[in-house]
Amino acid sequence: MKRYVIGAVFALCIFLCGCSSKYDETAIQAFGDALAAAQDVSGMNMDIKVLAYEDLKQERLMTKMTINGAILKQDDDIQMSMEAALAAKGISFGKLNFYLKDAGMYVDMLGTKAKIPLGSDIPNLSELVNLKANIEKEQVEQSIKENMKEFRYEDQENGMIAFSFQDSFIKDKMNAYSKNGDASIQRFDGTLTIKDNHITAYTFQIDIDTEEQPLSMVITIECSDFDQIKELTFPDFSEYTVQDDFDVSEGM
Repeated sequence: MKRYVIGAVFALCIFLCGCSSKYDETAIQAFGDALAAAQDVSGMNMDIKVLAYEDLKQERLMTKMTINGAILKQDDDIQMSMEAALAAKGISFGKLNFYLKDAGMYVDMLGTKAKIPLGSDIPNLSELVNLKANIEKEQVEQSIKENMKEFRYEDQENGMIAFSFQDSFIKDKMNAYSKNGDASIQRFDGTLTIKDNHITAYTFQIDIDTEEQPLSMVITIECSDFDQIKELTFPDFSEYTVQDDFDVSEGM
């Protein structure tokens, strides 16, 4: 009899563990509040790192890209100043500077200074700057539970939330961007960190299956100095020539 009681208790423990929620209501609330607060942020510094590996164990680094700079909402304009560095197989491809100002994108790379007209599909920047989305907790929660396998605190004391996307979301949404279906995302998860009602960091883990080999990517985005950026410094854009067909990859 004792053996059956122990077995029943053990089975109940397994059942309860399996039924534990993968969605943390407290984390969802914090995320919704941070999204709403982000609409009023005037500017911030950003540091981005992208690591691409030739294997899923992340033992063979293929490409590394770093991007550092700032974004500022100035009057009816969205401004950006960024510097990027790219290295592949240990070979550096130099610096790439790109800017956004007065509805124009400017790129400075390997001696080429180009102004890239923004397409007609880009919304009016003044409307975008002043856009206020009606972010409601119910909508955020519904979106998370429809598109994610889990969304829960990994370290609540430090504001770190772990998330992973549903396989159906990856297949229907993310893989739609793959050209000719020659690559598919097998995994997409990560963490985000919320401090003082601001999202201060994202980390994404993405595993991709291609015709040639599987790839793994780790993307980290760190945001800081919220509302502290008052002005960005730009070069003399009169030296930049308009190029409709400018391709960054040509210089790499």
